Amino acid sequence: MEETITKTRNIWSLRAIQMLGETRAAQVLRGAVPERMDEFHLVIPQVRVKIKHSTIVVEAERLPGTSLLEAIYQPQQRAWAIQVGALIYKALYLTPAIWLAGRCLGVIYQPIRRLKASRWSGRSQLVLSVEQSQRLHAALNRGTGKFARRLVHGDLHAGNILVDFDRRTISLVDLELAHLGSPAVDFSALWSSYYLADPQLGRSFYHSVGQLVPEVHAEAFLHAAHAELLVNTLLMIHKGQDGGNPLLVQRATELLHRLLEVRGVRSFFSGQEEPDAAG
Repeated sequence: MEETITKTRNIWSLRAIQMLGETRAAQVLRGAVPERMDEFHLVIPQVRVKIKHSTIVVEAERLPGTSLLEAIYQPQQRAWAIQVGALIYKALYLTPAIWLAGRCLGVIYQPIRRLKASRWSGRSQLVLSVEQSQRLHAALNRGTGKFARRLVHGDLHAGNILVDFDRRTISLVDLELAHLGSPAVDFSALWSSYYLADPQLGRSFYHSVGQLVPEVHAEAFLHAAHAELLVNTLLMIHKGQDGGNPLLVQRATELLHRLLEVRGVRSFFSGQEEPDAAG
C-alpha cells in the first residue's frame, strides 16, 4: 500500500491557496526536470488535492530517504550533501521554462514574503544600529534584479530535499510554492542551509554550484541573492522566536549582521578577499 503524507488547511487561508498549486507543480516538475543528474535519480512525489467542505487536503506520496539537512550536519556526508544541493540547483536552473501562465499560484507568495519580512523587521527585537536599519530597509525595498525566468521550487531549504545515498536518489518535497521566477530565490534558501551549519560549507556550496551553473558568479545574480538572503534571514529569526529555537535565532541574527556589513558580495559568497572599492 502506498504511504502518503497528508496536509490540511482551511480553504480560506493563504496557505490553502498555495497548496492548490501543489498538484500542478508536481506534474510540471515530473515532466520537466531530468530523470538523472550524474549518478543520482531525481524523484518527484505523486500529489493529490481534495476539497472537503471548507478544508483543502493534500495527499503526497511518502518518498524514501532522509532530509539533506541531516546530512549537512554529518561530517562524513558533507561532501555528498554539497554535491546533492548543487545538482538539484542545476536541474531546476537548466529546466526549460514550460509552465503555462496562470497555472501556478505559488508565485503570489514571493511579494507577500518580502512584505512580511519588511513589516516584521520593524517590530523585531534585533539590535541594529541606525545605519544598519537604514541599509536593511533600503535592501528590502530594492528589486532583486531582472533575470530570465527559471523553474523555482520557492522553498528550497535543505529540509525539503530527501536523499537516499544507498539508492542514489534525490527527491523534492513541499512543492506548493513552485513557480517561474528569479533563480536567486532557490539559491539563497539552499545557501542558508549550508552557511548556518558552517560558513565554510556555504562557500563550498557556492563554488560547487558555480562549476555547474556559471551564471551564479555574475555580479547582478550575487546582489539578487544577497537581497533574498536578507528576507530569508529575517523570516528565520522570526520563525526561531515563534518556535522557541534560540540557536536558530542566534545564528540567523549573526548572519543578518554579516549581510548588513557586506562591502563586496562576491567576496562574501566566495570567501576570497576583494580590493576595497573605496581604496
